[in-house]
Amino acid sequence: MITTSEVAKLIPSGAEQQAAREAFVQKYGTSASASAWPIPEDQEWYWKQTPRPVDLLPIWKFVFVNPLLESVGLRTNDDPTYGRYSLPFSPSEKLIRDDKKITCWDGRVFLKDRGDGLVAEPVEDKTSQWVWYQVWWDEEASKRTGVELDLLYCHGICEYGGTFSRNARKFLDAGHGRSTGFHAYLTNLDCLAHAVHAVLADIIKRDSAAGRAQRPVIVAGQSMGGFTTVLYGPLYHSPAVKSRPVIRGLPQPKLLGLIPLCPMLAIAPDSRPAYVVELFARAVSRFAGRMPLANANKGKNTPDSWFEDQFRCDPQSYTGNLRISTGLKILKVSIFPLKASSSLHPTKKTLMRKIKRSLGT
Repeated sequence: MITTSEVAKLIPSGAEQQAAREAFVQKYGTSASASAWPIPEDQEWYWKQTPRPVDLLPIWKFVFVNPLLESVGLRTNDDPTYGRYSLPFSPSEKLIRDDKKITCWDGRVFLKDRGDGLVAEPVEDKTSQWVWYQVWWDEEASKRTGVELDLLYCHGICEYGGTFSRNARKFLDAGHGRSTGFHAYLTNLDCLAHAVHAVLADIIKRDSAAGRAQRPVIVAGQSMGGFTTVLYGPLYHSPAVKSRPVIRGLPQPKLLGLIPLCPMLAIAPDSRPAYVVELFARAVSRFAGRMPLANANKGKNTPDSWFEDQFRCDPQSYTGNLRISTGLKILKVSIFPLKASSSLHPTKKTLMRKIKRSLGT
């Protein structure tokens, strides 16, 4: 049985993280940290002039008053994306979408809550809940290279799917943003894996309707997207997991593999808030779960300040503090690799076996 100390070795220590930062500065210099990121003049319309919707929402109204009024039926939400759905695409997204060689289309999987309160299921009719995604496909490159494979990318907690557009060209050449919900507010992390399954099933249906054969798929993701990737595998593709609520009756994807990049499986000590902050969060979470509270890992992802500047300027990103409900759910699941050996949770056991195999134990 793998021990807690063995799993802990997978997490870089504070000294190792600092050494990595210093190595980065030594290799790439300090010019990036000495000045602000230079916004291209032809892109100022996006980075400077497009307001971030969440910044326009007063906390007292959208954390306390509106949820209360909606819960008692005295208010309806006219825009369940809180302004994100109407945002323009980023410059890197537009480069792909404006390329005539690349087929692009957007999808919305509409969801409806079940009577048992478990997993919201996809429905054909339009509802006020949906998962939004976009597809980029270079058919010419696929034929040229012989690559018949799809890649589904899951973004991190404060990002959006379109951020992958900066790297997508390499994958295209080789063959959360507008979904509903309060920005970066989660009450259940299982819904992330359910969303992956619903999106993959929707793509299969669309391909089938267009006469295209179902292609194998690799699911990848970074940070919270990496956690989603790790969770999706055993939840929907492992016979050992039988007691978890899943979405039934959808086409089964041909999952070829999983690529979790820096998956959120544990919380670094310097990112975890003080214990008194956790106590406060637990005390008010029932009625103030939307409240932004902890800094978490904000500003600690890279020593490249230009990257951080670009992230802060992006109107599709969430740059506020971690919301109470989201943070508590992350704390609840992030420690499960350490406690899986003593838990009966089937998903924990399956993930634990995967970690053991990766360590060769």
